[in-house]
Amino acid sequence: MTDADDADLPGGSDLTGVSGDAADIGPSVDANLTTEQAAVFRAVSELESSVGPGHVTEIARVTGLDPGRVEEVLEELIGGPGLVVAATDPWHPELGPRYQVQSPD
Repeated sequence: MTDADDADLPGGSDLTGVSGDAADIGPSVDANLTTEQAAVFRAVSELESSVGPGHVTEIARVTGLDPGRVEEVLEELIGGPGLVVAATDPWHPELGPRYQVQSPD
């Protein structure tokens, strides 16, 4: 995905609550993340540091992306670079898993 593709993102090119590009989300994060991956990773990180691990709906609200697309991007971040992990939410299982940043080994 290129910056030109940003206009095709749900909610337009303004990913609400997300600023900067993939290169400034942290030195340990691969700068080759797509715009959506960087936005979702940043939202997971910000939610985790402020209120704890977030559900898809919370991540979608922060990024301005469709919840279905957030789920797809989360799977990309879990599988490929392994930047995010999912955990069962025992208090609200109906909301699905909660997502947090993968701890470094």
